[in-house]
Amino acid sequence: MADELLRVEGLCAGYGASQVLEHLSFSMNHESVTIVGRNGMGKTTLCKTIMGLTRASSGSIRYADAELIEILTGLPPHIGYIVIEHDMDVALRVVESVTMMHNGRIFKEGRPEEIESDPEVQELYLGGGHG
Repeated sequence: MADELLRVEGLCAGYGASQVLEHLSFSMNHESVTIVGRNGMGKTTLCKTIMGLTRASSGSIRYADAELIEILTGLPPHIGYIVIEHDMDVALRVVESVTMMHNGRIFKEGRPEEIESDPEVQELYLGGGHG
């Protein structure tokens, strides 16, 4: 549909072995929508998955018929935004400045290429180190 803003198709997501969203599909146009359900029914996981904080194990999320990365990289330069992401491949592609957190504190700040090439970041985040 031409005025479709959001389309979720076959979305599955969870935490470890616990499946929270199972083959969820819906679309949204220019309208207000509420997601209702009792505690533990997947509302927060759905929101986090749509925003990119929780990774979907399968399915797709499209925004106005584009992927989120396409939308963010296509914004005019005067529009700022914050990306909260655990996937370094996504996070480093769509921003000009990176603030890395570790154990509840700011660990490193810099440009994406500086963060990506930093040996401590590589050990902790890219190499699977724990600290």
